[in-house]
Amino acid sequence: MPSNPPKPTALPPEQLTYHCDPLSLGIDSSDDLQPLDAIPGQERALAAIDFGVEVAGRGFNLFLMGPEGSGKQGLLMRLLEQRAAAEDTPPDWVYVQDF
Repeated sequence: MPSNPPKPTALPPEQLTYHCDPLSLGIDSSDDLQPLDAIPGQERALAAIDFGVEVAGRGFNLFLMGPEGSGKQGLLMRLLEQRAAAEDTPPDWVYVQDF
C-alpha cells in the first residue's frame, strides 16, 4: 500500500525572497568587482572543454549547448585564446596555384 506524501504547507511572503545587505558585500559599487575567470557552477563543462581541446587528432570539434546569451561563446573564446597564447605558433602554409 503506497504511503501518502506530506501535504505542502504555505510559506509566508517574507520567506519567498532573500534580501541581501549591501554593506555585507564589502564593496562600494560593482566597479570594485573583478571579472570571473569562469562561469560559476560549470566545472564539468570546463573539464569537457579542456578534454576536447586536448584531442590532438583532426576531425574533432567542440559543441557547446545551453541557453542563448549565457556566455558560451565568450567563455570558449577566452579559454582558447589563453591556450593559444601559451603554445608555440604553428607554421604557416601557403598554397599558390599557377604562380
